Amino acid sequence: MLDPDVAEDFLEEYSSGNLSSRDGWAPVDKVDLFFDKAENAVGRQNGRIGRFFSKCADLLTFNRRNRPPPPEESRKVVLNDPEANKRFRTNYVSTAKYNYWNALPKFLYEQFALRLANVYFLFVGILYCIDSISPVLTSSRYGQLISVAFIITVSLIKEIVEDTRRHVEDRRINRLRTFALGQKGQISWAEVRVGDILKICKNDAVPADAVLLHSSSEDGLAFVETKQLDGESNLKVKASLPDISEQFSEPELCLIAEGFVDSEPPNPRLHHYYGSITVVGKNEEGRPTGGATTYPLNIDNLLVRGCRLKQTDYVYALVVNTGLDTKLMRNMKPKPKKVSSTESKVNFLLIFPICLQVFIVTTLTILNAVNCADTQSAWYLELENSCTPLDKFLRFFTFFCTFANLIPISLYVSIEVIRGFQVYFITGDRKTIAFEHKPPVRLEVRTSSLTDELGILTHLFSDKTGTLTANDMVFKKCFVAGETYQDADEPDGSNIGVKEMSARLWEAREELPCLRGNVSREVRDLIQLRDFNYLLSICHSVVRDDGQYQASSPDEGALVETARNVGFEFVERSNKVITLNVLGQEEEWPLLGVLEFNSKRKRMTVITKSPHTGRVVVFCKGADTVIFSRIGADEDALPTTEALDQFAREGLRTLCLAYREISEAYFADWSRRWSDAQLDPNREEACEVLSDEIESELTLLGCTGIEDRLQDEVPGTLKDLERANVKVWVLTGDKQETAINIGLTCGLLQDGMDVVVVNENTLEDAEAQLDKAFGRWSYLLRDGKDSRHMGLVVDGGTLEHVLNSPEAERKLVLLGKVAKTVIGCRVSPKQKADIVEMVRKHDHKAITAAVGDGANDVAMIQAAHVGIGIVGVEGLEAKLVSDFSVGQFRFLRRLILVHGRWCYKRLSKVICYIMYKNLLLVTNEFYYAFFNAFSGQPLFDPWVTAAYNVLVTSIPIVIIGAYDADVVARYALEFPEVYRRTQQRTALRNTVFLKWVLSGVWQGTAIFWFTQVVFGESLIHADGKVGGLYSFGVLVFTQVVFVAHGVLFVYQSSWNSLLIFVAALSLCMWFWIGPVYSSELLAFTLGMTRNLLGVVPFAWSQGTVWLLFFATTIFCVIPGYTAKYIDRNYRPTGKNLVQELMRKGLTRKDILEEPDDDLQKPHQLPHFSRRDMEMPMTSYAFDALKDTVDKDYGSRGIGSNFSVEVENARRKSESYLEGGRGMYYGGESEIDAAMPRNSTEGRRGHRRVHTDQSWGHNISDEEIWES
Repeated sequence: MLDPDVAEDFLEEYSSGNLSSRDGWAPVDKVDLFFDKAENAVGRQNGRIGRFFSKCADLLTFNRRNRPPPPEESRKVVLNDPEANKRFRTNYVSTAKYNYWNALPKFLYEQFALRLANVYFLFVGILYCIDSISPVLTSSRYGQLISVAFIITVSLIKEIVEDTRRHVEDRRINRLRTFALGQKGQISWAEVRVGDILKICKNDAVPADAVLLHSSSEDGLAFVETKQLDGESNLKVKASLPDISEQFSEPELCLIAEGFVDSEPPNPRLHHYYGSITVVGKNEEGRPTGGATTYPLNIDNLLVRGCRLKQTDYVYALVVNTGLDTKLMRNMKPKPKKVSSTESKVNFLLIFPICLQVFIVTTLTILNAVNCADTQSAWYLELENSCTPLDKFLRFFTFFCTFANLIPISLYVSIEVIRGFQVYFITGDRKTIAFEHKPPVRLEVRTSSLTDELGILTHLFSDKTGTLTANDMVFKKCFVAGETYQDADEPDGSNIGVKEMSARLWEAREELPCLRGNVSREVRDLIQLRDFNYLLSICHSVVRDDGQYQASSPDEGALVETARNVGFEFVERSNKVITLNVLGQEEEWPLLGVLEFNSKRKRMTVITKSPHTGRVVVFCKGADTVIFSRIGADEDALPTTEALDQFAREGLRTLCLAYREISEAYFADWSRRWSDAQLDPNREEACEVLSDEIESELTLLGCTGIEDRLQDEVPGTLKDLERANVKVWVLTGDKQETAINIGLTCGLLQDGMDVVVVNENTLEDAEAQLDKAFGRWSYLLRDGKDSRHMGLVVDGGTLEHVLNSPEAERKLVLLGKVAKTVIGCRVSPKQKADIVEMVRKHDHKAITAAVGDGANDVAMIQAAHVGIGIVGVEGLEAKLVSDFSVGQFRFLRRLILVHGRWCYKRLSKVICYIMYKNLLLVTNEFYYAFFNAFSGQPLFDPWVTAAYNVLVTSIPIVIIGAYDADVVARYALEFPEVYRRTQQRTALRNTVFLKWVLSGVWQGTAIFWFTQVVFGESLIHADGKVGGLYSFGVLVFTQVVFVAHGVLFVYQSSWNSLLIFVAALSLCMWFWIGPVYSSELLAFTLGMTRNLLGVVPFAWSQGTVWLLFFATTIFCVIPGYTAKYIDRNYRPTGKNLVQELMRKGLTRKDILEEPDDDLQKPHQLPHFSRRDMEMPMTSYAFDALKDTVDKDYGSRGIGSNFSVEVENARRKSESYLEGGRGMYYGGESEIDAAMPRNSTEGRRGHRRVHTDQSWGHNISDEEIWES
């Protein structure tokens, strides 16, 4: 039973206020402590009571399950002791947002605490219900509350649908079945507890994190598929500890085993685990032998929840983490909240109507107070004692209700609905499906609120491997024994084919195993070739499945395939032996140890024993910088260095290979110390020291070069992004030469470019290089060179210093503004994220996107405004944290230039139009206040205004937001330059918004006064009947509907049958709703619209009314149409000219003469400059400088005017962005060059003369376009 002392202590602390909120949460730590104790007290038998307490905790903490649990020390899991393990979490998992206890309060909290607009309209609705405030005393007063309820209901339905899906999936997962030893039959996953020993069979999923105790395979290995964890389909090897496997070989032995596991605290690291298992030894009869032995555990001994057992009949595993403590669930973190620039702009723009409302309401309240005495003297109004201070004060809220429509109630709902349509059309675009993948991969929108952000990107940060390249590794070359060998399919007169290497080894296969010593050059070469291929076939983590190699890294797969082609075939591995087929003879190499590769070590080591000599061999492969620092002092690394540089110049990915022979005695001592380090509290530091020790004094064998080809259409995509003025920064961990070569291959670095390389070891040197680059480029810009011929290359070592200095960061960002592209090499994952944050910090106008495909890109993707994941062979980590995911890099062109631009333009138009239509309506209320003695009496019945926002004008807004396209997809891709104007956010500038606001004000003014002049204050029928107040309101409202639709039709960019139908339906909606409101059913029987009984048919019954409707609509619409006509024909923008080309069916090739090989590798190398030119230059670009004199364009330091000078240079080089003279960064544009000079052309009835000056001298923005 539950301990009453625990409950009493909790209640005392809770009532005394000691459990105070912290970090925005309820007192979760002590609440959790209480309820955890409660759950443990009732145990499994009273599970319902435990769940009751859990639900109570959820209610008090609102979101207990989604909140990360408090930190925990290493846990001790006791074998076969449920009582000792019951303090740990259950395996029940819930990813749902709501449950029965917190659904209503949490939903209301999100709707009102996080959406202040709903609070505003709820407040207005409540004011309407107060008799002394409400301007309407009929049931119409409830119209505002019903509108709010409708909006909340729509959100509620959306939340219910989404959360129901989560609950269904949670229920399915929790009800999966598994075997637990000691239980009768199968149990559900939710019933699994820490300490249970599970029997997991072939093809079954693992229900919790569990330590592998025994495998059905003789060698103790188990193969698992981790596709659900990291997206990788290749099999991973797990192993049981050989020393204890027999003690858990049978269920009976498992159930009588004694011992415990010391496990690391729950954490999200999928590829890292440490712990130890202590087992009491027992004899064959199951009696303790008296001793307990402790063994270290690592990630190879852990089965992670979500992986699936393959190629193994069954395993026994001890559960150490359950539920939210498992590594899988710890990785399910909420993505950082990202708010689009459009949404932030809307919040800013809403300040205007709020201030306007306060001003109008305050002014009318004052006028009401001043006019109150005159109004009270009118005896027929029966307003005696209505001028008290309280009445005057309450009139403020009356006017507040009347002018509440200044804040559009439908704005946020419309935006959400439009984004839903946009997501549907983006994901449904068949031209963004990657059919190269099996199954095909569709473009996926994971954050719908950022679709419009894609339309205003200024920077794109891109990974290289798997993002620009295909991550499909093909062996190309290797350097060993002083010779360069290359793939036999691509013969080269200067290199030897791999087949010749194989032939040499086959000829010497009899004596090859016995070759030793420094006998002759030929023998030494054979020894190196032999050991080189032994290393390739042994030092890896490849798994063989049905004759096929499955590798977690494509590099390893390519190298193992190469070794097999030579004759060193990897056959299989166990936890004790690696089996090879070497030149037709089977060999078994004992596996003594593996030091895994990680991003910190940058190397992998396998320790084995030669079956020929009996010596212990340490095989090591890794990055050149790491291997070179570990080779012996007498090793000659110069030939290998030259080969590495040559491979890098060819754009190949390089690895260095080395080995070491050690004595058995030394290895035994090292192995003992390694086992002790595995149990050390500072395990990682101790293991790192021992790793460095055994991986020292290596003998260099050679290096390999692997080609990672570019993905399809990468150069063309980057070219179009350049034309769209999107700055591309490539951030890669590869060598500097490899990164530069990729830049040349994909067109980022082009012929005639001036490229500055910053590769320094101190902050002072780095800043000096940045200063020199600024001086150099300033001189070049003043000389007339445009900045699209400038590039910047920075290495990770330099960035390590720059990113720790705000001043150096500012300099780098300013240089990045001028350069066409920036390439970062040897960049770590953390530095990638730091670079993105640096640009966001120092360039507040920048809108960044980051694209990557692997786990090393996750931080960068999360740091950018928009994160884009590439679905490739590196797993799903990048996709899971991204806002958008695509199958190939080339789809970014369509995603950004087409869908991104459309979404931003559409949403901006909708936002401006919604504000316009509300001002159009409310302006009439303002003028009517001067005719009702400032009493607050509304001109329109609340039901009418509700219909205006929800029904009459909402449908065409949504359709325009989903379908409108000013430039069709083909021409948006053909002319990426049109993206530049969108990039400047012109569609939602303050001036544009102000124009819409002024349009709503003057058109509303025209409508009111036209109606007032023609009909006076009320419509009088021919038979003498007077329509009264609301007939005048109906006339005004009908004109508002006509004008609002007329303006919408003018600014609609494209039409199709659906748009025409919806526009006609929306326009006719009022002519159906109006008579319904005036019917006896609603007005009399139900009492909803009593003020409108018979009014609408009465108002529409006169012919002069329709003449007024027509005249007012024409008067209000014609000025906008005329202005649009003049702009399009006499001041055309680039978009207008592209629309003209689109109308005539002309393409880019019809008006521009561009070379067909524009995207091919340049014939003239770029000019590279860097400090200390006398240093050996390894890249081919640097080799080209050997005969080039590097003119010093100035190395003056950066003074106080640095920012001003760079900004001036940037504006000159990016004149287009500031409304200048070219289509790209500066100088004469591509389209300028295609235009006729001194020509006079007539188009649409007007003449336009072009002079010899640069085109666009007196024309703004994109007007230099001509066909």
